Amino acid sequence: MRKCVKVTSLVVELSQLNPTELQLADAATRTRDLCDQIRHQLLRIDTSHFDNEATDAWAGVDRIKSGLNALLKYLDTGGPSKVIEARDKLDQGISWARQGVREINGRRRAYGLRAV
Repeated sequence: MRKCVKVTSLVVELSQLNPTELQLADAATRTRDLCDQIRHQLLRIDTSHFDNEATDAWAGVDRIKSGLNALLKYLDTGGPSKVIEARDKLDQGISWARQGVREINGRRRAYGLRAV
């Protein structure tokens, strides 16, 4: 999850540096694919005693993927509403994923386990 959040944050920073559309599309596509792989891996992890926390983290990664799709749609169509949708979904997704990790680590501490 952290990798998805970190790489997505880099794509957001890249978008502010005025890259070519091709460079941004390439970075967003690779990041979306990485987050999608992570999203699928999260579905296979045993979440016993961590169901709600894992759901929050998964929802964050899913929202990030949706935001990256909106960014790609914006690059393809130029529709201004898509860039706003991308911004909002990426902000929400990053926030939700980070919250999920905090919640998971809180539960892990309660069980005497190390943080993830």
